[in-house]
Amino acid sequence: MKILDTYSKDKSLAVCFQCHAIKDRLNDGYLPGDDFDDYFSTKLSILAGDMYTPDGRVNQFAYQQNQLFSDCYVNGSMTCVDCHDPHSQKYRDIWGQLLSGRFDNRQCTDCHASKAKFPGLHSKHKKRSKGNLCTSCHMPYLQHRIIGNKLTVTRSDHVIPIPRPAFDNSIGIENACSKCHKDKSISFGERRSNHYRHNAEYSE
Repeated sequence: MKILDTYSKDKSLAVCFQCHAIKDRLNDGYLPGDDFDDYFSTKLSILAGDMYTPDGRVNQFAYQQNQLFSDCYVNGSMTCVDCHDPHSQKYRDIWGQLLSGRFDNRQCTDCHASKAKFPGLHSKHKKRSKGNLCTSCHMPYLQHRIIGNKLTVTRSDHVIPIPRPAFDNSIGIENACSKCHKDKSISFGERRSNHYRHNAEYSE
């Protein structure tokens, strides 16, 4: 893991994507240690058909790769080992300190430090409520689209999106607001999320 910490973000991700990614075979004969990109493509989704939604989320159960479309990766330096310890299989922060579990806000607040001081002002939920967890809004467990509603299989969305109930509904993705507010309409979630986004710059 310490070696991965010294890699560039793309080189670090390439190690994990050897297993944890949708990939298309370009050439046969790959052996561990070979240049992965000479044998596989993880970004040319056209080769795999209808694998992605318009905003980069995947339609298949390879959710880890979604972080390529996350702002935390695109405009930051987020890699898999910023949150996951590949050896212990436990959760960690960006400093390598083990966390209590997958819902520990420090996975996010180590980078987004302003949200840690007054988290309720950002989440608009009570301090110790489920709604005050970063993952509830930005990495909710979503029903696997290929399986549909026949089996209760869920996945966490590594795009780390801002909740957009109307847009998510338009492309067939269960939105974060409805995970908790099952009795509320899409328009309710849209009004609340628009309000939060509009006031986000004033929330700290």
